[in-house]
Amino acid sequence: MSIPGTFLHAREALAILAEDEALGITPDFLTALDNEGEEVKLEIERLEGALPDLKKNLDQIWEGQHEYEYELVSVFMHRGEFLCGTENQSLISRKDEWSWSLLDVPGTSSRSL
Repeated sequence: MSIPGTFLHAREALAILAEDEALGITPDFLTALDNEGEEVKLEIERLEGALPDLKKNLDQIWEGQHEYEYELVSVFMHRGEFLCGTENQSLISRKDEWSWSLLDVPGTSSRSL
């Protein structure tokens, strides 16, 4: 869901909840939320409009550069699927079942966690 869509969704839900006076959701609050949503839309449009110029500037900075120095910190390759967030815990709990490769210069060796 987009940020403006989130504002709209929240505003609609709060408008329904506003019927419960104990919650203190006032018409002024809903109007302020509408206004904020419109400001967000305008800001996104402004930023999207600036992107082509920013890309041109970035291209000019790197023009003629074909070599890049970097330090390789690590490489992780997972042979399987992450079906949901609990897979992260599964990685930790099943680490003894898998083999990991450590990239060394000049070769590669296998290593377990």
